[in-house]
Amino acid sequence: MYLIHIFLLTTSLFAINSYAGEAGLLSNEGKLRKELFTNRKINTHTRPKQHHQATTNIIVHFFIFHILDLDEKTEIFSTNAYLMQTWDDLNFVWEPEDYGGLYYLPVDFEEIWKPDIYLLNNAESTNILPVAKTQIFLYNDGRVRWWPPGTFKSICPIDLKAFPFDQQTCHLYFESWSATGDEINLTLYNQEENFPVEILLVEEHNEWELVASNRTRNIHTPDPGDDKIFFTSLIFHITLKRRMPYYHLAIITPTIIAILITFVIFWISPASEHKLFTSAVNMTILFILIVHLFWVVPRSGSSVAGIIIFCGNGAFFAGLTFLLTITTISIYKNPPSFPPPIWFTNLLSGWLGSVVCLPDKTSIGSSELLDNDEDETKSNLKVVLSDWQLVACGLDKLGFILYCIIMSIVALAAFA
Repeated sequence: MYLIHIFLLTTSLFAINSYAGEAGLLSNEGKLRKELFTNRKINTHTRPKQHHQATTNIIVHFFIFHILDLDEKTEIFSTNAYLMQTWDDLNFVWEPEDYGGLYYLPVDFEEIWKPDIYLLNNAESTNILPVAKTQIFLYNDGRVRWWPPGTFKSICPIDLKAFPFDQQTCHLYFESWSATGDEINLTLYNQEENFPVEILLVEEHNEWELVASNRTRNIHTPDPGDDKIFFTSLIFHITLKRRMPYYHLAIITPTIIAILITFVIFWISPASEHKLFTSAVNMTILFILIVHLFWVVPRSGSSVAGIIIFCGNGAFFAGLTFLLTITTISIYKNPPSFPPPIWFTNLLSGWLGSVVCLPDKTSIGSSELLDNDEDETKSNLKVVLSDWQLVACGLDKLGFILYCIIMSIVALAAFA
């Protein structure tokens, strides 16, 4: 029983001391608030200045802690970031010794003046101030610091020509909505040239990788003829690069394989039973890829993705290759009864045949040697048959050269 009384007495004394300490702290904060907001009669709706021509310097520190999205369809870049703002207000100066060593004071959002800094290229007209109404900190030397978090959605024009190897640079324009440059001077936290935007990424975005950032300060006049009225703006540049693994597997690799199969088709002999089947399957694969790209590649009215141009032309020429395959097989297996043009067969038998690696005419036709007793008509028929087979192989090789030239030009036009 005696120990219980001692415990209750100790607990009561501790509670009384804690309450007294809290009361003293609240008393110091209450005294300071009364001095600042009651006794001094500060107008919290006007800009802090010593005289009417004084300029209020606002130091802005913008740093990103999460990239939400870059929507290619709506061209909106969304990110979570802090927009820290620091300025001096000599109305809020006090000696910490007079208030129990209290050197800073948190106040509510509505209690003091704040700069009206807005995101000019905001994508949401209903939310032009996309920051939280957090508390503002007053310091005894007159510094005022406010670092509200916010979700910033800016308009970001997208160029999809290099998709999926593309990089997109988005810009965030911040400016005072109502004050000119001689009233509010916006400056950067660190005014060093080409200083990057501070990044505090909590976790990486699954599609976009942040590869570079920069910020600039700009001074512009709405009327070129009157330089007395000017505005200062801060521009933050964010460069994002698309992550490639998915697109390598789903688009790039199948397209390259289909194009290479088209190259191989030209080198398959017209006598082979697999030539027509391979050409038909390859053409089907490329048209399926076109449908796949329709659903995967973002659509933009200002530019067409290079991969669509390349794959579309590949599918078109795969169709032409299929028609050429039908023609060469028909000529090879069912040659016409009349001989081909002499100039063309002589060209294929000469230097052009050597360039495109055509076999000798004697190796194309029948391998059987004619007996001395065979009639002249049968001999002429074998020569005609060999000439048309040479033409069929020549058309394949010439088609291969033409296809290489055209697809090289298409690749340069699509990705250069």
